[in-house]
Amino acid sequence: MAQKKYTLFFHGKNKYGHEYDFPIISLDLVKMDELTSNYKNYYDLFKELPYEVKLFIKENLSKDIDLSDEKTFNTSMFIADNDNIRLEDVVFLYDSDVLNVSPEVLSKLLVNELIDKKDFQRLSLKTKSSKNIKKRYNFFKYLYDNYVKGKKVEVMMDLYDTKESFPCLRNDELMIASIATDKDNVIVLAKKLSQSFNTRRTLAFKIKKLHDEFKDDFMIDDLILDDYLMVEDVFEEIVKTTTEFEKKYYEEYEEA
Repeated sequence: MAQKKYTLFFHGKNKYGHEYDFPIISLDLVKMDELTSNYKNYYDLFKELPYEVKLFIKENLSKDIDLSDEKTFNTSMFIADNDNIRLEDVVFLYDSDVLNVSPEVLSKLLVNELIDKKDFQRLSLKTKSSKNIKKRYNFFKYLYDNYVKGKKVEVMMDLYDTKESFPCLRNDELMIASIATDKDNVIVLAKKLSQSFNTRRTLAFKIKKLHDEFKDDFMIDDLILDDYLMVEDVFEEIVKTTTEFEKKYYEEYEEA
């Protein structure tokens, strides 16, 4: 089965006011991550693109767009899959640690987010709780809703201790509590979730977002990516893609 492709686009407008999504390069997710992780943001990436690409964009797709403004690229560049669904979490330099999150590390990260039973009790009683506890509760609710509820792993969750600790909880809330407060359940779940690179990547991102201090820093210092993709090889492919797009673009406007 072929790996799913993701395409890096530049969204621009030409002198006629026509908007285009210019496909710069298509790669599988691993290679796309390895490419973007060399740069701090889209603007940093754009500055390093081959001359031919930047020239084409400047001459043809930059109407009403300031290519010297870093903020421009937050909306003008994006990554999407073949169904045109945008990639929510793009791996730039300060998120490159998520690429090396192993199954063992994911398990450790999830265990670190466990909620103390007294804190969970306050949540369930709707008493005042810290913002951090609420964020962690929402994280475990996300895990339950997306990876446990209705899945085979649901029957692997041990509810005995949770029922003893929270006798008033039922159904979904009981299951969420069993994940959020029970180390053994989290380890079982982590083992299941670790089987997929995409899932490890997604959860590592979500864990980073739980902690404001990781916004512009590495979550785990010893997981910084060591071997970056050789961007020269990718840039050669980018030039070819640009040439193909240019031909179609100019053919469209030959009669204009």
